[in-house]
Amino acid sequence: MIFNKKAFSLIEILSSILLLSSLIGIIVQLSYGNNKRVKKSRQLRQIAMLLELKMTELQQEFQGENIINLPATAQGQFADKENYFWSYQTQPLQLPDTDLLLSLMNLPDNELNNQMLEVFKSVLSDTVIELKLTVNYQIEKEFEYSLSAYFINYNEAPDFILNYIKNIMPQGQGAVL
Repeated sequence: MIFNKKAFSLIEILSSILLLSSLIGIIVQLSYGNNKRVKKSRQLRQIAMLLELKMTELQQEFQGENIINLPATAQGQFADKENYFWSYQTQPLQLPDTDLLLSLMNLPDNELNNQMLEVFKSVLSDTVIELKLTVNYQIEKEFEYSLSAYFINYNEAPDFILNYIKNIMPQGQGAVL
């Protein structure tokens, strides 16, 4: 039997089709995974922008003497984003136990140091408010991202705290750390 050497055999054709389909499958998977990562990156960038926008709004609305009008909780929806919701909660600044603070500051554990730290904790909890802002994104399932900031009540803050804040804050920064 005489075979034509210029033609491909059936096995060669099937193996090349199998190899080509495997390569196409790998390329499709890589492209799909990349598209998912790009979409997730866009969502995270959008959420970061919304967190920054809402925090800036809150800073402008409640800075200075308006901090006493800051509600303990609030929630809402972004005007032009139907799947994005925001909420926040506030609480006084919570410092650790005085024993831990004494050990961190390498101070002896005595009555005077304990009293000074208790006064300091009391002053700070009356002066500084922690605000936790959360943005929820919901399509098929819900995702939650949060940001915290500290608002200072300048009406309640003693002079030594105000002087410290002025020294650590950049020029022109408002009432939020």
